[in-house]
Amino acid sequence: MGSAALILVAFVALMGTLLLFGWFTGLERRGRGEVVVATVLGVALLEAVLFQSQNTVPSGLFRIPLGSFDVRPVDVLIPMALAARVLARPPGSRISFTALLWVAFVVWYAAGGITGYYGGNPVPEVIGQVRSMLLFGGAYALVAGTDVRKLLGEKFLRVVSRLLFAIALGYIAMIMLVGPTSVGAGPVTIPELGGLGADTSSIISAMGLMLILVEISSPVHHRFRIVAGSLAMLIPLIGDQAASIVGLVVMIGLTMLTSLTPRWRERVTVTPTEFLLVVVLSLTVGLVGLTAAGRTEDITSGVEDALVGNAQDSTSRLRVLLWEDARDFILESPVIGHGAGFRQILPDQWPAPPSLVASHNILLDVTLRSGLVGLALFLAAMFSSFREVLTSWRSRLDPRLTMLSLGAGIGIGGILAKGMVESVFDKFRLAVFLGALLSMISGIARQAETAEWSPTGDWVPPVLEERIDATLRIGPDRR
Repeated sequence: MGSAALILVAFVALMGTLLLFGWFTGLERRGRGEVVVATVLGVALLEAVLFQSQNTVPSGLFRIPLGSFDVRPVDVLIPMALAARVLARPPGSRISFTALLWVAFVVWYAAGGITGYYGGNPVPEVIGQVRSMLLFGGAYALVAGTDVRKLLGEKFLRVVSRLLFAIALGYIAMIMLVGPTSVGAGPVTIPELGGLGADTSSIISAMGLMLILVEISSPVHHRFRIVAGSLAMLIPLIGDQAASIVGLVVMIGLTMLTSLTPRWRERVTVTPTEFLLVVVLSLTVGLVGLTAAGRTEDITSGVEDALVGNAQDSTSRLRVLLWEDARDFILESPVIGHGAGFRQILPDQWPAPPSLVASHNILLDVTLRSGLVGLALFLAAMFSSFREVLTSWRSRLDPRLTMLSLGAGIGIGGILAKGMVESVFDKFRLAVFLGALLSMISGIARQAETAEWSPTGDWVPPVLEERIDATLRIGPDRR
């Protein structure tokens, strides 16, 4: 792309940013912060759907290069949304213990950029890894200022279900019938439209599961939403990334274990037979589509290759070598690590030359870059977040909220399972989504501490709960 075109793109982006900032500020002043969050995360999801990998986005509207740094939509939208919130209404003074732990981890990890820079790590890698961590923290802060109850609004769920259904069908049609296609439209050039990236499939799959859990606990069931959630959740099966399939298996396993608990039976309002019929229907629709396209064997072989193929065996062996080397690097600087931007040397795989890569393990990545202190902060914050899921699960909140918290926790579990063989914090898409889910869990946990779901369907403070119960026991004819 020529310099004149880049200048035009930058000008259009600047004007759009100013207009968006004004819109965000107006929404925050009217108490519609959830629309701001939905817009930011929607743009992030759009970028992930259009471009198979974050590393192959060409220069244009979705990537504006500035020297060794490139500007992505979320780099602008998240700070802008946070600034609009601060301008429209002062932030709350209360911050949870879990949020403090995540703030400490983000600050410590991001400070590793200084260590990495003076340690001689590649500057683009330092910038990229610090950027991902700041986006993770920014997404957490953005969702933290939103009333999570509004995420269960009828209009919001309807839009999410239709969006997931359209994305799932779009991927099935492109992968089964057409294949990835190059599309060029002015400042937006898409090298592989319809290509399913590993990060995108994990994000969509987790969103599908959350939609299913919310819907099966709703007083009124919408079968279309369950079908849309089922199709979205199973998206990793038509990809060729073993890590995404492992994450899907973990999410399904955690959901099945949770379904055996008494709390599950208290919250789920759909009958097992009804739910099974809807899931079977969604699977049937997908299988019929694959069969009609004549691609069943291709998908089956793709999943097999992703899990047990020769290429997967090769990458697994390389990961083991990287993990063995990582232990030696950790011992060299165990407390503060080697700083952001640190990479290991991938052994020579002729004819490919040696290259610098991450350890492909989230725990090793955190330890290598931020030391054992960073690892301890990460584990403590993650443990505290899962404790918040348990707190919400044991509360008397609206079943849909507790299911939303559960779905977010299971989605995080799937991402962490994927993170055992992938570098999650190197990928800003996953970092943004992970921060949003963790913050959503904290918001629901705060609701569990400050409000209860009354039998009349209204939110009330816990101190009024006894009055409501007494009123219901007395009845209108005895008051």
